[in-house]
Amino acid sequence: MYCAHCGTENEAGAYACLRCGERLYAPDTEHAPPLGLVGCPKCSASNEAHARHCWKCGASLDSAVRISPQGVAGARAARSAALESPRTRPVFTPEQRQSAGAQRDLRSTFDRGNDSGSPGAPLPEELQGWNWGAFLLDFAWGMGNRVWWAVVAGLLAWLVVFLTPMPARYLMFAILLGVKILLGLRGSQWAWEARPWQDTRQFRLVQRMWMNWGVIIVIVMVVLVIQCMRAPATPETPTS
Repeated sequence: MYCAHCGTENEAGAYACLRCGERLYAPDTEHAPPLGLVGCPKCSASNEAHARHCWKCGASLDSAVRISPQGVAGARAARSAALESPRTRPVFTPEQRQSAGAQRDLRSTFDRGNDSGSPGAPLPEELQGWNWGAFLLDFAWGMGNRVWWAVVAGLLAWLVVFLTPMPARYLMFAILLGVKILLGLRGSQWAWEARPWQDTRQFRLVQRMWMNWGVIIVIVMVVLVIQCMRAPATPETPTS
C-alpha cells in the first residue's frame, strides 16, 4: 500500500507511513468522504479528493478525475429530502426522536471540530499540552509536520550555536533553548493548523512517533558525549 500523502510504498497491513507518519488506509467507496472521491489516472482506483498520491499504485493525482463531486454532503441532503417526503416519512416514538437527535448533534459537533489544516483551527482539548517531539527534534519535526517557521528557526539557531565562539556560544544556546520551549508549548496547535488530519487518534499517533524518535536520539547523543569525555587523552610525542 502506498502513502496518499508522500507516495511512499509501505508493507501491507501497516497503520502509518514509515516516512511521513500519515495513516494508511484504502478509501471506503460505499461511504464517500465530505470532499468526495477522485479516480487515479493510472490504475483508476478510487482515492480521497485531498490525496496527493494513489493508495494503490502510488501515482500522482494532480490530473485525477473527480468521480464523486457531492460526497457525503450530497448524500445527506438526498436523505433529508427523502425523509421530508410525506410518502416515505417514518413515524418515531419520542424516545427514538431524542436518541436520533443526540446522534445528529454528536456527529455535527465532530464535523465542525475536525477543521485541521486551516489557519486558526482550534486544537481539540484532548490534544492540548506539551509536545515532546517538537521540543526535542525542532527543525526535523517542523519538516515532518509542515511547520515551516520551525524549520527555519531551528536550523538558524543550531547554525549560529556552532559558528559562534565561546563564551558567546552560551547565549546562543539560551536562544536555542527558548525556541525549543516555544515549540514544545505551541507545537501541537501549529501542527494541527499546518496540515489536515483524519482524526485526533492519527494526530496522537504521529506526535508520539516523533517523541519516541526524539528520546532515542537524545539518549544516543548523551551516551556518545559521555564516551568522548571518558576517552583518555592521547599523549603528545616529544620532539627531538
